[in-house]
Amino acid sequence: MVWSRPVIPRRTWRSASRVRDSTALFVADLATYAVHFERLGWMTAYDVEPLITLETKRHWQQWAFDHDALILFQHDPHISAGRLVQDGERRRIEPVEVTIA
Repeated sequence: MVWSRPVIPRRTWRSASRVRDSTALFVADLATYAVHFERLGWMTAYDVEPLITLETKRHWQQWAFDHDALILFQHDPHISAGRLVQDGERRRIEPVEVTIA
């Protein structure tokens, strides 16, 4: 069973989905690269609402960590999917290999 719902009605659409027994978060332009999701203060230079992006990332970063969600990055050339893990004082993306059958 797959369910999906938009998580932010404004700007670029993002979604949180549940596929079988896993939870996934498609971040779209909220975090262009994995490092943008790891570090709250990092965003693209063309973001027209950086404070909204900051608070949105704070919310979804915590949600992804709490749900052990698979995070999907459509623009990152090196990390297409990963999970947020605690690494000492900070959180980082642990890459996950995803294969499509």
